Amino acid sequence: MKRLIFLLVCLFALVFSCVHSYAETEISVISFGYYEQDNNPDNGPEPIEWIILNRIGNHALLLSLNCLDAQYFNNKYASAPWESCSLRNWLNDTFMNTAFTEEEQALIFETSCSNTLIDGYPGFKTDGGKATKDKIYLLSYKELLTFSDGITIPEATEYAAAKSDSASTWWLRSPGPDNHAALVIYSNGELNYYPADLNRMGVRPAMSIKLED
Repeated sequence: MKRLIFLLVCLFALVFSCVHSYAETEISVISFGYYEQDNNPDNGPEPIEWIILNRIGNHALLLSLNCLDAQYFNNKYASAPWESCSLRNWLNDTFMNTAFTEEEQALIFETSCSNTLIDGYPGFKTDGGKATKDKIYLLSYKELLTFSDGITIPEATEYAAAKSDSASTWWLRSPGPDNHAALVIYSNGELNYYPADLNRMGVRPAMSIKLED
């Protein structure tokens, strides 16, 4: 019954508008790594395109240009902050080892990801759990606002779209009203939240790398 009430609340939740409309944004894009995108494995994986959100010297913060996959935030119904969700494990294991060679993985920095109240959506006041150290991660709500000038609305790759009709809606790592849900960005740029285990949503990885000199 508690789960049913929670789902009904989600269905009637208000949609929160992001501060930035993402319109007419100039971005810098690079290719790094390979991942299946055209849903035709016979021709091999395609180069991954990344937006450079921030750059200091040869240190760059990247966000994938498009939603590369469709995954549950957590693969079972449970309280699952970022530190313990199945998506975090998938990104730092399956995705990383599929998309990048050992040489490329060596260029990816380990990032400290904060998940405190001030990193999440202020209207919910949900503690997102302990800080984590990740090579691959999702943006928090605070990071979304910080780098909003460089973030465009993504498309879902054909591979991601074949796995879910919701692949163009992408997860953030910040929680919803509680840690059974996480924030999502709809394909029109609006913010909402969604139960962590109810549907596969788009995955838009972020990471920091060392660029070639």
